Amino acid sequence: MILTPKTLSDFAEKLPSNFLQIHKSFIINFDKIKLIDGNLITLNKDLKVPIGKSFRKSVLARI
Repeated sequence: MILTPKTLSDFAEKLPSNFLQIHKSFIINFDKIKLIDGNLITLNKDLKVPIGKSFRKSVLARI
């Protein structure tokens, strides 16, 4: 475990534009999305990641 005073949002700002924060704990590569079903995103490796309520609008706007 590495502790830092920075937030995940701080790190997201430094990433290329194809990365998007979708939850307070998750940043994903938008190019790897396989399926969006309700509040879940399935990535290419069948990994399911939740969409946080406060991030849903920005995710849907990106589609």
